[in-house]
Amino acid sequence: MTKKNFLLRTGESFLNALPCSLHLSERSTEVQDAFHRKYALSFKYLQKHIAFIFLFMLLSYSAFANNIVVGTVTTTGLNVTDHYTMVQFDLSWENSWRVSSPNYVSAAGATNVTTTITVTSTVGLRVGMLVSVTTGTGVFDAGTTVTAITSATTFTVSAAPTTALTGPSNIVTGYGTYTSDAGATGSTTTITVTNTGGNTGTKGLRVGMLVSVTGGGAFAPGTVVLTIPSLTTFTVSTAPTTALTGSSNIVTGYDAAFWDAAWVFVKYKVSGLGANGNYVSSAGATSSGTTITVSSTTGLRVGMSVSVTGGTGAFPAGTTVTAINVDGIHFTVSAAPSPDLSGGAVVTGYAFWQHATLHSTGHNAPTGSTITPASDGTGAFIYRSADGTGTNNWEGVKLRWNYGADGVADGANVTIKVFGIEMVYVPTGSFSAGSGGSSPEFTLTTINTFIANIAGGYPTGPGTLTPVNATWPNGYNAFYCMKYEIMQQQYVDFLNTLTRTQQATRVATAIPAGTTSVTNRYVMSNTPGLSYRNGIRCDAAIHTSDPVTFYCNLSGTGSGGGSNDGQYIACNFLSWTDLAAYLYWGGLRPMTELEYEKSCRGTLSAISGELAWGSISATKNLGINRDGYYDETSSNSGNCTFGWPNPPLLGPMRVGAFATSSSTRVTSGATYYGIMEMSGNQWERTVTIGNDKGKAFTGTHGNGVLTSTGDADASNWPSTNGDGIGFRGGGCHDDGSGLPVSARPSATPGTPDNSRIGVFGGRGVRSAP
Repeated sequence: MTKKNFLLRTGESFLNALPCSLHLSERSTEVQDAFHRKYALSFKYLQKHIAFIFLFMLLSYSAFANNIVVGTVTTTGLNVTDHYTMVQFDLSWENSWRVSSPNYVSAAGATNVTTTITVTSTVGLRVGMLVSVTTGTGVFDAGTTVTAITSATTFTVSAAPTTALTGPSNIVTGYGTYTSDAGATGSTTTITVTNTGGNTGTKGLRVGMLVSVTGGGAFAPGTVVLTIPSLTTFTVSTAPTTALTGSSNIVTGYDAAFWDAAWVFVKYKVSGLGANGNYVSSAGATSSGTTITVSSTTGLRVGMSVSVTGGTGAFPAGTTVTAINVDGIHFTVSAAPSPDLSGGAVVTGYAFWQHATLHSTGHNAPTGSTITPASDGTGAFIYRSADGTGTNNWEGVKLRWNYGADGVADGANVTIKVFGIEMVYVPTGSFSAGSGGSSPEFTLTTINTFIANIAGGYPTGPGTLTPVNATWPNGYNAFYCMKYEIMQQQYVDFLNTLTRTQQATRVATAIPAGTTSVTNRYVMSNTPGLSYRNGIRCDAAIHTSDPVTFYCNLSGTGSGGGSNDGQYIACNFLSWTDLAAYLYWGGLRPMTELEYEKSCRGTLSAISGELAWGSISATKNLGINRDGYYDETSSNSGNCTFGWPNPPLLGPMRVGAFATSSSTRVTSGATYYGIMEMSGNQWERTVTIGNDKGKAFTGTHGNGVLTSTGDADASNWPSTNGDGIGFRGGGCHDDGSGLPVSARPSATPGTPDNSRIGVFGGRGVRSAP
């Protein structure tokens, strides 16, 4: 990775910007490091940081970039009455997509024996689809539909082809939309449509389709088809909000669209006037209990950690500012110094990163894009506004930051970072939990309601005990899932926004305040050398109290940030509390094990033993090409990293390593929605449905603000000891038993697990706004 220093501050080794004076009427500009990896990966990640000085000077740096790129940052529309500004930037990423109502198209060579059709793969086919032969020999009668999907290569249809499918070029197409004839009726969950022959009645309708009405009546948003008992009736998840009674009513059934999106959020740091942007008092600070007296509190901020240099007195480790008096000379702290400050004491308050509050409206989406902000102000999703694929190049994205709501004064000296994470939208609708396989899978269940404590809202079977609470995220409602496991550079960037006390909690190596020398520099494994391909480390000599600067150094050169330093490798050695802290910091939340199954399987029928990519077999990754680089790939065209007792790799691979410009769902190891590495690489930590602590989860999101010790501040998440959290999907050293979508050997560990080991990683989700 190329590094550029813009007015590098003493003692800092990465990219920084030093504030300079700029009159408010002058146009803000930026300087940007143009590092941008271009590569031919089908679906790729990740993150770009832009830092700039707001109101005084606007500079920027590129700390890390991959597929998502944020650039050309400015601020516009400063409003000192309502205390907001518009954060403007360009946003781009390659291989973006949005898909609605996809058709199924088989490979050439489809054949039949009466009503059984054999194809190379049934992935993408759905029960209820209308079918036709578009190439080669064979003819279906009009209105023939798929009645069952019996295996990964066979399905049955409602009527045998009138002309057999015998030619090697036969291609079968399944169609994904449904429109009833006029005259649909219904006031309960049972809907009646007319059937006069041909393609009318319920032909073409499928379980799981979303439905809408034209001509009279209305369904609530998210209403889906549950059953199709006859050619004239079907049932839906929720009765119409307005009964279907008119003769002109037409029901449309359609598949919900899904897409990839950038989850964008903003961190800011209010800087003092001292070194490194810290607050430094004049000599002569005094104290009485937790009240501190100084000559001026200008530059001090609630939440700053504090220390004392010179004079008499010291704060206990982890002491922070709790309030600042309006008189400008007094403030209070979380713990009293001992002894009281005297004798020319100097108080230092350390500048720290905080989460910016975005407004619920007032954003500006460039042509071709949609911005959907989170209702709690933690961030916003930006995605395509219409179906399509290719590269997004959106200029002039504008997010309204209500800095006044964050207690930032007009004219404050503020540094900002903008983070982008690629997410995948998983739409509302029914799906299968379990696959009919052996214990400890769920009993095969269709999840067809978002109410998680009634029939159809939770599965039964081993380890489920009793129903969960009603609002437990059971996967039925729409959510966004991180496309990739957290990467090592992504975790580095997280660490580099924390205070020293918070950092000490979020790494395995001991680096509390007062530590100046580090031997176990690979801080996630707490070792002096590389372990399990985790290259996150720090310098051997560190500041006694300032935050530590972390970097990726897989190559072991010592400088970090090189092109082969493993920035893109999935981050391992993450404990549950590490993962929880990252998700809370980013405004996300953990996913439940039902959301995991839906993310993998989508709306397809369950297949016993299926892996995340829909088949029952995996090609084990046996080696690495371009070790540690952004384009690291499998040496044998594998699609999954696993293996025990003789694992071919001593650690995880780069995220998305199996996807190429020509890969399929199977060869890339992608889920139904295009989410990567859900089988293998790293165990996914999911909220279990198998014990009381897991069932108490209500799906609250992180608000971006960690505790002073660096933990997630979430009362209804799984416990800090790991109680309520389990494991899904297998890892790089798995023997294969944990890889299948429905496998639950560790979904509810007998003993809570908060350990950091080399096969534990994770990702997060967020409920759709």
